[in-house]
Amino acid sequence: MKNKKNYPVYLDFIPLILFFLVNKYYGFMNATIVLIFVSVFVFMLSYFIMKRVAIVPLVSTILAVIFGSLTVFLDNPNFIKFKVSLLNVMFGIAILIGILFKKNVMKLVLGHSLEIKEKGWRILSYMWVGFFLTLAAVNEVVWRNVSTEAWVNFKVFGVLAITFVFVICNMPIILKYKEDNKE
Repeated sequence: MKNKKNYPVYLDFIPLILFFLVNKYYGFMNATIVLIFVSVFVFMLSYFIMKRVAIVPLVSTILAVIFGSLTVFLDNPNFIKFKVSLLNVMFGIAILIGILFKKNVMKLVLGHSLEIKEKGWRILSYMWVGFFLTLAAVNEVVWRNVSTEAWVNFKVFGVLAITFVFVICNMPIILKYKEDNKE
């Protein structure tokens, strides 16, 4: 499993950065169009790099195309705003279903990068279910109560900061349950 190429996570930031910049200078609808095309391009690029389909970017790209297209064709920014909530709920539910059926989705997605004991994977799974569902709820509150410009800033900077802090909070679990440590 060590020989698998890891998903180049930095690619995920390209559509987000371009979305922010195009929104700032050319407006939300143009930014959404760029998001659609750049998301597809980045997904294809990641496929060529890894020689396999990574499920998280695939789902994210499909939703960006569907909800981005609805946003543009119906001239309604609420679709792309809702996509963020839906994506987070889907990820949270996928992990939860994995827990219920004793298939650790977190391990399937990150097992090539992290070597931790099963108990650590279980704890991380529950933490990420809570994180994704909370992030979906926060996004719902934000997009329904602030301007589109404020939501874009929240999406680009707020979600990124929240996620970064949450990932840092995962480190004690990861370190405690590393494969080479005793449980």
